Amino acid sequence: MDDLSKKHQNFAYSHINERKLLATKVLNIVQNDKWIKVSDWINKSCELEKSDNICQKAAMMRLIMSSVMKNWLNTFIYGKTIHQKFKILDERYSLYGPFSYDNLKVELMCDLNIPEEETNIYDECSKPGHVSLVLGAGNMNFLSIIDIFERIFVHKECVMLKHHPLRPFLYEPYSIILEPLISENIVHMIYDLEDKSKIINHPKVSHIHFTGSENTYKAIQNNLKTEKNITAELGCATPWIIMPGYWTQKEIKNAVKQIVIAKISGGGSYCMSAQVILIPRHWKQKEMFYIALNEELRKQTPENAYYPGSIKRKHEIIENCFEFLENFDNTITSYPSIIKHSSDNNNDIVLIDCGILNTTSSFNNYCFDKEVFCPVLVKGEIEYHKDNIYDYLEKVCHFANKELHGSLSCSVLFPDSLYSQHIIEKCIKLLDYGTIAINIWSVAGYMAAMIGGTWGPHYSDRKSGRGRIGNLYKIKYVSKTIISGQRLCKDTNFTMPLPPKIIINLIYLLTIKCNTFFEKLYALLNFLLFKSYRKELDIYLISYKG
Repeated sequence: MDDLSKKHQNFAYSHINERKLLATKVLNIVQNDKWIKVSDWINKSCELEKSDNICQKAAMMRLIMSSVMKNWLNTFIYGKTIHQKFKILDERYSLYGPFSYDNLKVELMCDLNIPEEETNIYDECSKPGHVSLVLGAGNMNFLSIIDIFERIFVHKECVMLKHHPLRPFLYEPYSIILEPLISENIVHMIYDLEDKSKIINHPKVSHIHFTGSENTYKAIQNNLKTEKNITAELGCATPWIIMPGYWTQKEIKNAVKQIVIAKISGGGSYCMSAQVILIPRHWKQKEMFYIALNEELRKQTPENAYYPGSIKRKHEIIENCFEFLENFDNTITSYPSIIKHSSDNNNDIVLIDCGILNTTSSFNNYCFDKEVFCPVLVKGEIEYHKDNIYDYLEKVCHFANKELHGSLSCSVLFPDSLYSQHIIEKCIKLLDYGTIAINIWSVAGYMAAMIGGTWGPHYSDRKSGRGRIGNLYKIKYVSKTIISGQRLCKDTNFTMPLPPKIIINLIYLLTIKCNTFFEKLYALLNFLLFKSYRKELDIYLISYKG
């Protein structure tokens, strides 16, 4: 703490070019394999998450973590804003952008009504001679290191990282990646502590940042002896809003695929995991949608619900809902089998039908007033004036804003028949969420934050925390990030199966190791001709033909 606070006396006033030079050193390490191979941390992560296909999962884990870090660092070092423009929507809202990420359109919504303290949140910094404490996240390997990048390079802070007790194996790879910063006393790391109150109350700590639960946030507040600045990402009862209109079978198929993948990934333990599906009451194709959803739940293999407390929370929700169901004609279904009070397989997704949601006392609030963080998915219908799309839009957005826990992110699904820019703009104005994803899972919002977008709660709500990562272009008045995916009639990365290990390795080679076209061409030729890879490729091609 003494070394960090001493360094911060000067680092708090560091020039952007000095920080870009440090970021370049870190980027060079990220593109090197040394940190990947140390201490078998990837396999340890797979073991923690109880992954079924270890080789494939490990390859994807390496690719995702490398991509997230490289994209963030590249944007910070080289990012330019000259190609983006402001589109004025009305006297209050405007859109900045677009810029693209993996075939997605990214825009920043600027809100002139945003409180002044929120516009200045990207400039907040620990007092000179003090330290920012980052508490590591437990559900993803890359979250903590992005939090560190944000606090150091954007906020000009020296950082103490406390690793999460679930992921102590990250200490060694982080040590290699962050070596240019560790050697300069800009960042230090520690393992988990028995008495966490000591570090949060350390006199040199003036700012605390973490990704976690609302309970953790309350525990920190209750244990603080002096007032400190806290920023946090606390999760959300993430809604998926289904728009009416005519849907093709392909659109329904791709919609339910995305929803189910957004639920089963990570055993439901992501802050943007699908939780609530909101469906128009008078939609003529809702029964067709329900059938397709049920079929997709039966077809997809759920990931292991490994996160501590996940299964306990699942059963508590089921028991609470059965008390509710004594009074209402709803059903609880677990796939692949019908259940009463529990599931035979703890990893199975439990689908809870809560009936009509926006009528008096017709739904179980237990499913909406918290982030479930477990294999539970809820669906319900929104009553509105039949054939009035704007009435539905008003009512479904009101329900999402007022009745669901948090404001981190949401997804809205439009069929081609209703894909109107006017309706979309009205929708994104009405929804008070930090990230609004159109026809795509909002996890893309976090990835977009690596290239200039933002990730964090809407300023009107504190249940999902305070503060945002991203906005590396320093655009003023940003309140939301809008992610637009492809039309639902087209397959996306979220609706296609995970590619084999060799393809993932090839993508890693071309996107992480290489920067120029000629580097990628040279690497591709070497990949195809190199013996060990060639054997793997032949096996894949034979199996594919078979």
